[in-house]
Amino acid sequence: MASRFWFVKSGDAPPAASVASPITLPLPLSLREARLRPKVRIGTAAVATLVAALGVVLLLVATHHGRALERLRDGGVLVTGRVEDRRITNSGRSRSRTLTYTFDHDGTAVRAVESVSSATFARFSIGAPIAVTYERADPSNHRLFAVGEKEVADFWQAISIAAAAYAAIALVAAAVAATVFRRRLALLRDGRVVPATIVKIGRFVRKKQGRKVAFTLTAPTGEVVTKRHWMPRGSVEPGHEGQSVGYLVTPDDEKRGEPVVVVIGSCELL
Repeated sequence: MASRFWFVKSGDAPPAASVASPITLPLPLSLREARLRPKVRIGTAAVATLVAALGVVLLLVATHHGRALERLRDGGVLVTGRVEDRRITNSGRSRSRTLTYTFDHDGTAVRAVESVSSATFARFSIGAPIAVTYERADPSNHRLFAVGEKEVADFWQAISIAAAAYAAIALVAAAVAATVFRRRLALLRDGRVVPATIVKIGRFVRKKQGRKVAFTLTAPTGEVVTKRHWMPRGSVEPGHEGQSVGYLVTPDDEKRGEPVVVVIGSCELL
């Protein structure tokens, strides 16, 4: 016995008759095994590796800056420099403020640029004196104002908070992805295919490479449920409103599920 359902194919025109092609899945689905498609498994592993590698790189960079700040605290020289330039740079909605300044190192003028807060930027005009701490053995290691225990402690505290936030976001993202994929595997193994009707098709969003589409389906209680999903490019196009598509619902809660074309995009039956 087979279950037939419909999904809209890319490139189909939207005539009044049928614009869909049938797909057949053997029943019962509960006796089948499903797995993630190779592209999903490889992509997930690649993203996880990239996130971990990026975290390590950021930690190494932060450690390097922290050690440089500690050297300034322990043996830095505090001198008076001079502001050479002030600049505000707009990038989208963000705005950065920088001061260009010079200080003397054994008779040689060292020029540097540093991002500052809006309050510091407002305090200093071009030509104004400004305090600079630098490392005599390495003049490229420098920082505006005095560097003491407080500055070093504040730096490491900020790094600790940022690292904890980065790890938390990565873990939450991994948990969400794992939940989505487990749910889709369960839908292919145990889900029931029901017809759903396309009622609204959103505009194409290039960033997501798809459209937000609204579907209606009828629950066993007779209640009409509206569900919204991001549909990949080519699966549903404008003009397909009113067409029926296959929709997989969970056995224990038939108000939950996903369109078949979305599920089989990341999972496959064995």
